Amino acid sequence: MLSYRLPDDPYAALLDGPGIPAEIMSSPEQVAAVLADLVERPEVPLRVPVGPVAEHVINARNSAPWDRPFVLD
Repeated sequence: MLSYRLPDDPYAALLDGPGIPAEIMSSPEQVAAVLADLVERPEVPLRVPVGPVAEHVINARNSAPWDRPFVLD
């Protein structure tokens, strides 16, 4: 796999290891359903979580204090 990396890439571990487990990835069907729903909306947000893992991460980040580093539990 061809990839371009920066020296301080925070996602390097994802590329070096086994990658993201398939069971936590958003499926093409989930993405298609979310995109279809967004087409119907008069206003579209900049970010839309797709799938339970993305929803968990976004909700955790939104509820975390802004004056401390965010660490996902």
